[in-house]
Amino acid sequence: MRRPSRPRTTKAAARAVTPAEPSPDYLRALYDRTTLGIALLDHAGVIVHANAALTLLLGQEPAAVAGSVLANFCPPEDAELVRARSSLAHGAQGAATLDARFVRPDGTILWGLLSISPADVDDRVRFTAILQDLTERKAHEAHLVHQAYHDPLTSLANRELFRERVSHAIASRERDPSTLAVMLLDLDHFKNINDTQGHSVGDRMLQVVARRLKSATRGCDTVARLGGDEFAILVEHVDARSGAETVAERVVAALREPVAIDGTRALITGGSIGIAVYTGIETTDELLRNADVAMYESKLHAPGRWVVFDPSMHTALIERVTLEADLRQALERSQLLERPRLEETGVYRAYEPRPAVSTEFAVAYQPIVDLVTGQVSSVEALARWAHPQRGDVSPEVFIPAAEQCGLIAVLGRWVLREACRQGAAWNRDRAGPAITVTVNLSAKQLAHDELVSELESILHETGLEPRRLILEITETAIMQNAEATLARLQRIKQLGVGLAIDDFGTGYSSLSYLQRFPVDVVKIDRVFTSRLRTNGDGAEVIRTILALADLLDLRTIAEGVEEASQLDELRALGCDAVQGFLYGQPLTASEVEQVFAAGAAPR
Repeated sequence: MRRPSRPRTTKAAARAVTPAEPSPDYLRALYDRTTLGIALLDHAGVIVHANAALTLLLGQEPAAVAGSVLANFCPPEDAELVRARSSLAHGAQGAATLDARFVRPDGTILWGLLSISPADVDDRVRFTAILQDLTERKAHEAHLVHQAYHDPLTSLANRELFRERVSHAIASRERDPSTLAVMLLDLDHFKNINDTQGHSVGDRMLQVVARRLKSATRGCDTVARLGGDEFAILVEHVDARSGAETVAERVVAALREPVAIDGTRALITGGSIGIAVYTGIETTDELLRNADVAMYESKLHAPGRWVVFDPSMHTALIERVTLEADLRQALERSQLLERPRLEETGVYRAYEPRPAVSTEFAVAYQPIVDLVTGQVSSVEALARWAHPQRGDVSPEVFIPAAEQCGLIAVLGRWVLREACRQGAAWNRDRAGPAITVTVNLSAKQLAHDELVSELESILHETGLEPRRLILEITETAIMQNAEATLARLQRIKQLGVGLAIDDFGTGYSSLSYLQRFPVDVVKIDRVFTSRLRTNGDGAEVIRTILALADLLDLRTIAEGVEEASQLDELRALGCDAVQGFLYGQPLTASEVEQVFAAGAAPR
């Protein structure tokens, strides 16, 4: 069997597939027409010859390029790198490569990838330099980096970049002993702007705030938007705590200025600032946490101002958080068990009688005494909390906690229903004049769309006559969204329920709003009653309030009566009724029944 013959390879065929050596004309065309900048350098790095692409990239005339050192077209910091790499290429077998900047005559910057290689072409040319334009790629990379580290709405640093700056500043304190401080800022009432003006207006407001923060700070400070309406400022190189406070003062002043929107509206916002000064021991997380705690304190006690962190604030915050958690659990164990899904919906379902549920909450009642008859005419319902471990928690502690964590509406509804149930029982089971129950209504309850229907349901379930219920509302709560509040109060009045202004004289205290809102009772704040014991101005204020109430045909009740002399002066001034510790502490329902049985107010 014959083997297949192999193809013959002739010398002519081998020569046919061997790559041809490029001709000098071919190399010249490649040198002249490539978009890569090419320079031939002598042993000292001086340009012997450059192609047209290089002069175009550098923005130079050919005469300005030939005879120059390539590094001379770089900014000083890059020129040293180019010289160093040229030296490296001089002693190396391979190319030295680096990214470098070149400054054109018009001041624009060219980013280039520069490769320098040994090339012993002749006695003059010892190196070749090849320059590739990276400007567009570098710009794209810078854009991506900016997006990763900056807020897209305001162009301020974002949370990640701010944390990096804080960490770097802390690390540099070993070399720079000057003070470092972090400020966190939260805009006051910004949600109201978004809700009433729309998110587009809110976004423009944030952009204005960002510009004002930049103007109020120094060039070496870092201003960031952490998200929403929360901003942060890193203050470096200040001599003392007062330096950070000076910056905070400028920021507060800047935010007080109205913001013009569309040339027709002027919106005003403020900022609550927390300042944490670096003491030399805090980590980045601890410094940011301390500033956040101080900002929380500012929002609670000094809105529109600043607060400097103190370690006691952190202890107090832990206590508040723990208290709020206990409060939530207590409501879940008691009231929410009686009202399924209330926490989810915020609206009562039809009440279904259930077996008694043990509760940590109770309602106490403070008698309100009529100064004409000397008898208890009504009682104010007050929430009480008996914590299993803490014992009795003061309302001055847990009521603000409930307001801050959004549980006041849940607690307030429970108190309202319990007070109505007890008032209906008293009026059903006892002889004599009917008793009126007054219940405090929180601002959040007043703002609830379902308030009127819930109130109507509670009155129906408990059987209390609407005219035997008075809802107490503060002046501040009434003035929040005044038009919607007015409409809601008018619907409550249509049910037959009375309305009282609580703590009168400490808020807006305007004759015009008293005329507009359908109130029945004015409760004089205890601060004016207390002045009856110390100076005469209390009597003058009370006399003015009583005259105003008489003009508008409103009933008056003075709070905080603790001494007989106060009672006598209020009676002489013409006040209708009083309440206070002169008649004892708030009572349980059974103790109130004993007062009714005695037929006179306790003394």
